Amino acid sequence: MFCTYRETFFDEILMKDACTEFSQLQREIVLVDLTLKTHNDLLVKVHRVVFAARLPKLQDCICSSTDSTLDWSRFSQSSVKALTEYVYTGRLEVSTRTVQPIYLLAASVELEHVRRWCEQFMVQRGFDGAQDVLYE
Repeated sequence: MFCTYRETFFDEILMKDACTEFSQLQREIVLVDLTLKTHNDLLVKVHRVVFAARLPKLQDCICSSTDSTLDWSRFSQSSVKALTEYVYTGRLEVSTRTVQPIYLLAASVELEHVRRWCEQFMVQRGFDGAQDVLYE
């Protein structure tokens, strides 16, 4: 039987403590103005201002574009939702099933501390395939 390990990582200052309302609005899909198109054309709705503030690499793209959709179709909906939860709350939960896709997504948006958390998780668990992911 395969055992799934989980670990939760936190920012020093949790976003949920700074502005709980944003996370609630996102969950209720209220006032969202940016759509993340994930694998199999599944959609995740978010607030442009929150993503621009929390993902500096995407700030210019998000702020200057009139397009309200980001094509993240190479990423699964579960990894995009996990990163979205992190963006809004400062809390990231990874498991043996989600760590690799989250690592790749974090690397693509240059969230180095999230990438390091995923590396730490994989290395501590002697994760199969970790070398392939870590040294792409």
